Amino acid sequence: MVTVKLHDGLGNQMFQYAMGRALAQRRGTSLALDVSSFCPGAFRQYSLGVFNIAERLTSGGLMGFGRLRTLCSRVWLPGLPHVLIERGFGFDPSALDAPGNVYLIGYWLSEKYFKEIEETIRREFSFKAQPDEWNAEMARCIRGVNAVAVHVRRSDYVTDPVNNQMLGTCPPEYYREGARLIGSRVPGPHFFVFSDEPEWARANLELGGPTTFVDGNRLEKGYEDLRLLTLCRHHLIANSTFSWWGAWLADSGGIVVAPKKWFNEDQFDARDIVPDAWMRL
Repeated sequence: MVTVKLHDGLGNQMFQYAMGRALAQRRGTSLALDVSSFCPGAFRQYSLGVFNIAERLTSGGLMGFGRLRTLCSRVWLPGLPHVLIERGFGFDPSALDAPGNVYLIGYWLSEKYFKEIEETIRREFSFKAQPDEWNAEMARCIRGVNAVAVHVRRSDYVTDPVNNQMLGTCPPEYYREGARLIGSRVPGPHFFVFSDEPEWARANLELGGPTTFVDGNRLEKGYEDLRLLTLCRHHLIANSTFSWWGAWLADSGGIVVAPKKWFNEDQFDARDIVPDAWMRL
């Protein structure tokens, strides 16, 4: 069995699932999702239940013990899974050669890990439930224009010192230049702005065209924003796995603009996060 440790927000959980699903299919085995990282009342919770995924949840079992995890990452112990810990953010093809009985720990931030089962991932990341009335109306608005999704990620990227140092935020200049670039190639663009700080976005973004600020979904319904992102034809994303998935799942053949600098710190390898077909700015 392939077991993948889930952690952090929805976008990161989707990458972790996709990697586990790809490896499980390669090895002809099942996939389990370790949700032991999520505690009641915590800021981040298990979020993949909204999708039509192969959902088998586990608490991690013996792999919940740190010393045992470390030992299993170094030597093989009969009856226990090998522990594979991601070595960096760059694509590591050797990870796809892991055995079928493995426990995965990492982010796995590249479509290269699951490209060979792309259609399976797209199908399984479809939504179980229909949107509510507000989101259905917003979806109709998006479908009726040449929609450009603009995602502005702030919140913990600003308030958490670790995230701020590691990731930082995309400045207003990035969004202005990105909107100008898309507008020069797209007739009649209508910008739909998604942000965890919509007031900041309203005060700081001037995109040079009709703009709708999408702020009808609370944090616990962030998956509805993701659904709306996938309906847009073009995307101007943040350095965020959430908007990455919105653009990737759209599969619209439109323009995707992503930040050239994904991490604040040059020590982190981001070359494999952004697909080759997307533009970097």
